[in-house]
Order: sequence, then structure tokens, then C-alpha cells
Amino acid sequence: GSLLFTVSARSIKIHKEKVEQLDIDLTQWIKSQQAEKLTNPEINFAIAGVSYRLLVELIVQSKNEQNEWELDRLEALLFSSELPEGNSLANL
Repeated sequence: GSLLFTVSARSIKIHKEKVEQLDIDLTQWIKSQQAEKLTNPEINFAIAGVSYRLLVELIVQSKNEQNEWELDRLEALLFSSELPEGNSLANL
């Protein structure tokens, strides 16, 4: 099934087939990044028994009213421990 991602200031919400939901708090992850370079580009999670890895290529951050960094935009590649339904290596 498909995944739907929603990025907020400090988290990513992931929905799978409108049934399961996962909320990943990115507060510590955002703090660990340097302004010029991603120091830890991987975000790992599991939902519905499948492991996933987001390999982040780009983040755009800004400071809020409390002078804390927040996430404005995130671009990443998604990897999965399983092939999507209906696909096999023979079909690739």
C-alpha cells in the first residue's frame, strides 16, 4: 500500500492506507544537523511490519520566535525492506 507523508516544524507524520499512523519526532535529528551539511541523513522507521529508511537529500530550516530551528522542507529518497505489492524482481 501507499504511504502519505506530512512534514511539520518538528515531525513527520506517516499514514499507510489511512489505517495506520506513525508520528516521528525530529527535534533531536534537526538539532544534530549542521547548517551547511547534513551530518546524519538517515531517518529509519517501521510501519505495518515493514522497515523503511528515508535518505534525506535536502532540508530547509528556519528559526521560530523562540530562536529554535524548525523544518520547513525535507526532500528524501525512500527505501523499503519489501517490494511494493504486485512487483517482483522478475518484473523490474
